[in-house]
Amino acid sequence: MTRIGIIGSGPWAKKYYSKIENFKNINASLIYPSQVKKALDYKREAKILFEKNKLHLFDGLIIATVPKLQFYLIPLIVNYKIPTILEKPLCTNYYQYKKIKSYIEKAEYLFLVNHFHLFDNKFIEIYENFKKTKQLNKIKVFHGNFGPFKKSVDPIFDWGPHAIGAAIKFFGYNQKIRNVIFDEEKNSIDKKHNWKIELSNKDHKISEINFGNNFKNKKNLINFYNSENLNILNYDQGNINFFKKCNLKKRDTLTNEPMINIIEKLLIKIQGPKYKDESITISIQAINLILRILKKLN
Repeated sequence: MTRIGIIGSGPWAKKYYSKIENFKNINASLIYPSQVKKALDYKREAKILFEKNKLHLFDGLIIATVPKLQFYLIPLIVNYKIPTILEKPLCTNYYQYKKIKSYIEKAEYLFLVNHFHLFDNKFIEIYENFKKTKQLNKIKVFHGNFGPFKKSVDPIFDWGPHAIGAAIKFFGYNQKIRNVIFDEEKNSIDKKHNWKIELSNKDHKISEINFGNNFKNKKNLINFYNSENLNILNYDQGNINFFKKCNLKKRDTLTNEPMINIIEKLLIKIQGPKYKDESITISIQAINLILRILKKLN
C-alpha cells in the first residue's frame, strides 16, 4: 500500500483526498498545518510538520498550502527525496524564486506542479495536433473569476501561472513582453486585479493572456487562431469546440480528469524510474515571466 500525505486544510487538499479514494492501492492522510502568520513561524511550522507527522516515512506528498509554507517545505522534501506534487505558485517574489530554483535543480525528478492544463488529456491532444500541423499562429488565454480575494497571495501569482504556463507550453519560454495592462479596482479593501499581457516569440507567434480575480464570472478559455487570424478552435472549461478551417480531428474518447492524471503521475514517480516532468520546468518559467512583467510595469 502506497502512503501519501496531503498537507493542507482548505478545499483543494480535501479535493485531492476525495480523488485519491478512486485508487485502491493508496492510503492517504490529511495533514493540517497550524494557522501561522509570520515568516519565521512558517519555517518553524514546516519543520514541525515533518517531525510530528514523520513525513519522511511517506512514499509521496501532495502540498496544498499557502506559498509561504510551501517555500519552507521544499528544501525538506529535497533532503528526504520524497516524490511530491507542489501547488502553484511555487513562490511570490524574486528571493524565493532564486532559492526554490536552486533547491529544485538538485532534485527536479521529485516534483510535479499542479498546472491543470498540463495534466488535461484534451489540452495535450490539442497541443500534439498543432505541433504536427503547424497551423497555430496565435492564442488568447482567459483565466479568472470574481474572487477569491486572498491575503496570502497576490492575484498575479494566484491566477497568472496557469494562464502563462499554457502560453509557454505552446510557444515556448523565450517570449518577448510586448504589452502589459494592469487594472485594479480602487477603494477596495480586497486586492481586485485583472491583467492583460501580450507576448511574442522569435517566430512571431502571439500569446494574449488575460487573467485575474475581478472577472464577472469564472472563465477558463483558450482561443486558437491560424495564420489567417481565424479562430479555428476553443478550449473552454475542458471542452473542445471546433470551427471552420481547423484540420484537427475530433476525439470524444479522451477522459478529462487532470487531478486524477497528476495523482497517477505521482505514483509513477514513487515507483520510478526518475524523470523530469515538464510541469516543474514550466512552473519555474512562469514565475520568472511574472517577475519580468512586474519589473516592466515598475
